[in-house]
Amino acid sequence: LFSMRPVEQGVLMPYVSSRGEAFYDTLSIKLMCRTEDAKIRYTIDGSEPTFDSPLYTKPIIIHQAAAIKAFAYTSDNDRSFTMSSKFIKSKYPPAKYTASFNERYNGGGAMALTDGRFGITYFQSSEWQGFEENDLEAVIDLTKPTQLNNLSIGFLNDHNVWIFFPTEVVFSVSDDGINFKQVAEIKNNIPITNQELMIKRFSTKVDNVKARYLKVFAKNIGVCPDWHKGAGGKAWIFADEVTVE
Repeated sequence: LFSMRPVEQGVLMPYVSSRGEAFYDTLSIKLMCRTEDAKIRYTIDGSEPTFDSPLYTKPIIIHQAAAIKAFAYTSDNDRSFTMSSKFIKSKYPPAKYTASFNERYNGGGAMALTDGRFGITYFQSSEWQGFEENDLEAVIDLTKPTQLNNLSIGFLNDHNVWIFFPTEVVFSVSDDGINFKQVAEIKNNIPITNQELMIKRFSTKVDNVKARYLKVFAKNIGVCPDWHKGAGGKAWIFADEVTVE
């Protein structure tokens, strides 16, 4: 005969609490652990933390991109696995949206279009920002008058989950953030009936354009076509990253 006893659980791995992975100015990061009385050691340069690494006592304020690694412990012989998390510094402040993105597929929030992260062909990857029925219309503050040569934005096509390419993408520029002038219009050249899982970058060159503000507009088809399994249902567009060169 033998008795069944619960397996003792060691120190739980710490986790991060912050307002997102991308930031513009500074970002406050909290390290937390669900193991009572556990202490946390961490690094912010991507190196492996040790017992000689800084002891976490208050929120970490970062001003540049960082790769945080941390472990929790209750004694020298009882420590957790190491967690890791990367934080990205954007060149631009959060975009301002006319119609909001869907919170379930937020891509990281208002920084999603300029955080340097590009999506993969999996709609639930964290880089994608989804708009259900709504068009995408967002204004990016380039922070100073900037010479523009190449503009692009990426979109996902995945009909299985009602995601379609936009019918067109329009780029406009402004010096004051109020009065905008259109500088490029890109029509979707892939038939709407093409059900291939793919990513397309809507790209364009512009000549002799200098501006402080950039507006991107992407037209949603609105509802799924008659031939689609979700005919009449709300269609999505999924965007990842605006590039400005």
